This record gives sequence, C-alpha cells and structure tokens, in this order.
Amino acid sequence: MPGSEAEKPISSPSGGYSGGAFFRQDRTFGTLTVNSSGLHYQGDPESVYFPLRGLVLEAGGANDQTLFFTHPDFADRTLFTTDTRILKEPAFTGHAGLEPMIRRIEKARVR
Repeated sequence: MPGSEAEKPISSPSGGYSGGAFFRQDRTFGTLTVNSSGLHYQGDPESVYFPLRGLVLEAGGANDQTLFFTHPDFADRTLFTTDTRILKEPAFTGHAGLEPMIRRIEKARVR
C-alpha cells in the first residue's frame, strides 16, 4: 500500500526539513522527509504521506520563499517548508513530473 512504513527509507538529511502542514483550517508544524516514493510529513498530531506521482510543488508567500506541496489525493492538506535544500533531493530532481516545477521555481529565484 502506498505510504506504508516499509516504503519510507529516509534519504533526507538527518532530522529532515522543518516545515508544516495545513489540514483544513488548522496549521501544524513538524518535519518533512523525502524518499524514493514520496514526501512524508510528521507533526503533532498529524502525519501524512504524499506519493511523488501527482505531487504538485509551488513557491509562494512573501517573495516566494515558501515551498508548498499539494497532492490531488489529499485535497484538504498542504505541506510547506522554507528550506530550499529540499529541491535538491534526488527523488525530486530525478522525477519527470517534478523537474519542470523545480526548474520554474529556481529560475524565478534567480531574478
């Protein structure tokens, strides 16, 4: 089953990336980690796993400094981080669906 613990060997830096999540009207803070099949958020009290397939990445907030992750299978949840190192994750840079989104964000940051 996608998102099972067995599919989540962590490739992220030790401790992952500080971030948060919007669940309906609530905002929580926690840690984002990335592996070869998806993005995992662990916060208190929520935990969610977004598969890479279908993952949408956008920059927003003040000066586009926040990275937002959404997924059509989890329409009521949005994950976010300001740690741009996450864009260099091998699972992201090697994923055909995410590469154009990453290039667009990086190009906009250069301006």
